[in-house]
Amino acid sequence: MNQPTQLNQEATELAVVGKDNGLEQTKVEVLLSNFGEAYSKAKVLAAGATDIVVTEEDQTALMHEARTKRLALKAVRVEVENTRKSLKEQSLREGKAIDGMANIIKALIVPVEEHLENQEKFAEIKQAERKAARHAERVEKLSKYVIDVSLYSLEEMTDETFENLVASSKEAFQAQEAAKAKAEAERIAQERAAAAEQERIRQENMKLKEEAAEREAAIEAERKKVRDAERAEAERLAAEAAKAARAEEAARKLLLAPDREKLLALAVSIEALELPHVSSLEAGKLLEETRDFLARISKNLRNKAEEL
Repeated sequence: MNQPTQLNQEATELAVVGKDNGLEQTKVEVLLSNFGEAYSKAKVLAAGATDIVVTEEDQTALMHEARTKRLALKAVRVEVENTRKSLKEQSLREGKAIDGMANIIKALIVPVEEHLENQEKFAEIKQAERKAARHAERVEKLSKYVIDVSLYSLEEMTDETFENLVASSKEAFQAQEAAKAKAEAERIAQERAAAAEQERIRQENMKLKEEAAEREAAIEAERKKVRDAERAEAERLAAEAAKAARAEEAARKLLLAPDREKLLALAVSIEALELPHVSSLEAGKLLEETRDFLARISKNLRNKAEEL
């Protein structure tokens, strides 16, 4: 009595997909006849499958049970997929319904199938996890001394071979680091020696510069003494020359004084001349020219006399 009830419930769940896609009842029934049995099988196989949980590598019975159920579910899934492909060719509407029903079944089967596969391959997974953990540990350990660890097949290497590789790589790395340290120390020593030599040269140059400055100062002081003496002598000679010139000028003026007075008196006489009065215009013009001429002569006499 329970089996028909379960089948009716499952048929109802699948029928909803057909009706939601607008299929006629006859077509829904056809699809149910194709998928109903697979759905029932999947429900039965999936029931309690997730309760299979392997925790130890020696639980071979559970692993075998997981494998058996997984393969059975896989067979149902493959059967459903083949049915889906066959039925989908009928029409687009039927295809949607077919996909919907198939997806319902696959949605039921796939997670359970994956779970059972994980249980079935528990030992393989654990072994792969250990292998991956060992590889990561080896990479971390070797990368301290080797730049590119991908050059070595660490996964397949035995523990003894790996430890020998680490030891030789460490030794080579330490030797390389020691060589680098030595080279760096030598470089620093050379730089310090070069800096000391440069400082010595700088100090020596400063001393030479100071000595040159002192010599130049002494020479400049001597030059200044010479220049001061020459300037004093030149000033003395210039003063004597000026004194002599003044005496000569005074003598010259003293000698020329009578002539100067005579010339100035002549200029006064010329300026005091009275010109006659004339009545004709032509004679007046000639008289005016004469007055200008006499004024120029008088002025020239005065200027020249002042220079004597």
